[in-house]
Amino acid sequence: TWDSKNKVYMPSTNYSITITSAGNGTITTNFQYVEGTNQNATGHGLGIKTSIAVEKNTYTGPSTAPSQTQLLYSRLADITGGVSEQFGTGSWFVVYVGVCTGNQLAKNGTVDPSGCEPFSGADNVGQYTGEIIVTTTAN
Repeated sequence: TWDSKNKVYMPSTNYSITITSAGNGTITTNFQYVEGTNQNATGHGLGIKTSIAVEKNTYTGPSTAPSQTQLLYSRLADITGGVSEQFGTGSWFVVYVGVCTGNQLAKNGTVDPSGCEPFSGADNVGQYTGEIIVTTTAN
């Protein structure tokens, strides 16, 4: 999709990871981001241009959407540690990762985390890479 404000094409998809438990207990999930290839000056790579959100979802019934509690929302470069939540049957984490859009107004949809920098025509052409390391323990 063409983004006329930032003068770049934006992806039409985001990515998600679902983390769940087979029963009751506490799930602790930690995240680490490692910057890879960056065609721009330091500090303007994928970690600054991509956001991560973690939600806890709880099943509330067959005819209603699950209740959602946001536990983490930041730029990838800013993630430290993780989340630890008590889980019951019917609860799960969903981790969403997507590029920053430059949106700072809630009326226009999801607001980017603070300091999230969208790709623009000023960015250097080339490959941008990074690695998200996810570790989960259940007790």
